[in-house]
Amino acid sequence: MRIWWLVLVGCASAPAAPITPPDPVGLVREMASRYHTLVSYADRGKVTVAITSAGKTQTEYHVFATAYVRNDRLHFAFDQVGALEDSFDLWSNGIHTYAKAHALDHIVDFEKQPAQALAALAELSHGVTRRAVWNLERPVVVPDALVVAPSDARTWHLTGKDDELFIDRRTMLLTRVVEHHHYEPNASHPVAADMTVTIDYEPMPNIAIREAALAPPELTLPIESMFPSAWLGIMPDGATSRVAQVIPGGPADKAGLQVGDEITSIDGHAISTSKQVVATSHAMKPHQTAAIVVNRAGAILPIAVVAEARPSADQLQAGLVGRPAPAFSLPALAGGAPIELATGSATVLDFWATWCGPCAILSPHLDDLAHRNPALHVIGISDEDPAQVAAFLIMHKMSYPIALDTGDTATRSYLVQGLPSVFVIDRTGVVRYAAIGVPDFKELDAAIANALR
Repeated sequence: MRIWWLVLVGCASAPAAPITPPDPVGLVREMASRYHTLVSYADRGKVTVAITSAGKTQTEYHVFATAYVRNDRLHFAFDQVGALEDSFDLWSNGIHTYAKAHALDHIVDFEKQPAQALAALAELSHGVTRRAVWNLERPVVVPDALVVAPSDARTWHLTGKDDELFIDRRTMLLTRVVEHHHYEPNASHPVAADMTVTIDYEPMPNIAIREAALAPPELTLPIESMFPSAWLGIMPDGATSRVAQVIPGGPADKAGLQVGDEITSIDGHAISTSKQVVATSHAMKPHQTAAIVVNRAGAILPIAVVAEARPSADQLQAGLVGRPAPAFSLPALAGGAPIELATGSATVLDFWATWCGPCAILSPHLDDLAHRNPALHVIGISDEDPAQVAAFLIMHKMSYPIALDTGDTATRSYLVQGLPSVFVIDRTGVVRYAAIGVPDFKELDAAIANALR
């Protein structure tokens, strides 16, 4: 019996056929299908960002949490550890989507646009919104050159050109994403740098989520609609009801409102703060007439302003094209004389921020243009803290001068609606080109060439 058992053992241990590794693209699609079938989803996690340059590594940490129920019920919270100004909450109740950044004093209403809200927050969250929350609703994106790497028995480890995915074999949900970025030295980045972003998740699929975890807060703060249907074309000073800016060609400009006018009432309702002006104008409909009373240097004047359909962000900034460029005088990051528009010279204005990913695509191109065209003046304008801007430029050099607009005076004058925003001004001081986001470089270069003539 013992010999027979040994024979059986010997037969059983014969070489087995090699196991074919699973298809990595199929695994990613199976993961996406799993997300799309979830009725509810919750997670908590951590984002680690490590940047190595010149032998030194800087690391920062973020934490996040998600509560989600199918049909756009969502609460997503994100915090940079130790930096409340880089924190936000996002709520969607299937009718409206609200985002509140802790540095703001109001909630932005994205109406029925949760995907747009997530996209707007992706840069701040290092893309974490597009990796887990995004998977619940959006089509899957398969990384390039994906292969299956050796892993433990609990997860699939997939590696791509610049990405690593760790998928739980039981739940088929993400437990970790690792992104690798390498930056070669160039005019904007004088030293090579490597950045690794690691996103760790603790997913909890199909669990019961309390209503309190999903409901937006008591909306006692002013709510600013992302897409108000009408506008008056004025900007108050941010505190009082005094008009700080009248948009050229807008309804208020046509009606005769002037910078410095103090709005005392609208449609018979007393007005004393900037928030009241904004809330009242956002509640209006196109073609509605607003009976506005202003105090102009002691004189009380009634002015009727007919609201118009609100232009898009592109249309608003494009309204400056063909008009004289607003003048400004801003302190230079490098110190010394203020930075101003130079008369008789072609100028490019680059409104940017350290947290703005697309800005890092535009700035090297502008830097190259400035080097190749000595007659071209390129000015970067940032409203961030000078120390934060200076620290950013250690690794992201922009050789053109940086102006500090901490009071947002130039930002308001140029009606900046998003970053980056770029303006081309010709030798006569007239705006000839305006764009939000990374522009078409051929169009931008052509506009600059025309401005240099």
